[in-house]
Amino acid sequence: MKNTPNYIQFRYTGMMIGDIYTLYYVKGGKGAYLYKNFMMMEDTNGVCRVDEKTEKRLFALLDQFNAPSWNGFYKNNKNVLDGYSADITVKYPSGEKISAVGYNESPEGMLSFGFEMKNIFFEKKEEFITFEGMDFNKDALPYIIKENGKDDFTLEKAARNLECDEETAKRVLEELEK
Repeated sequence: MKNTPNYIQFRYTGMMIGDIYTLYYVKGGKGAYLYKNFMMMEDTNGVCRVDEKTEKRLFALLDQFNAPSWNGFYKNNKNVLDGYSADITVKYPSGEKISAVGYNESPEGMLSFGFEMKNIFFEKKEEFITFEGMDFNKDALPYIIKENGKDDFTLEKAARNLECDEETAKRVLEELEK
């Protein structure tokens, strides 16, 4: 696969508690992972390894919904009082980035992409390792670094790919050595 992302984040906030979630795809070192942060009674936060088939499905969705066309989108429809917000960030190893933010408005295909990404997460529900009250930096980050190993997943990559500061990544690596 050429020009495939190493980071995808889709965040959606609706009016109902079940409509508030953030979905991540993160690739580094020896593997790729999905991380979910849901505010739902019937679901919990968690992390799981991604197989190549799932990666291809996720990347195909970016193509299907023409994700590059979303870059730079920022709109706020102030005429809607009770609505939604959605944003997406897609990063590539080359440094390229797609970023879009919408409040009660979004670029064509972005919400459909997010809902399809959410469906992939629900299909893999049984594979997720979950943590009660899971925190990305304290719970998912150590798991991902531990699975990838320190040689392949450096401190700098951990901080950049997982969007945490280097101090947090350093603390996690030190804790894993104990």
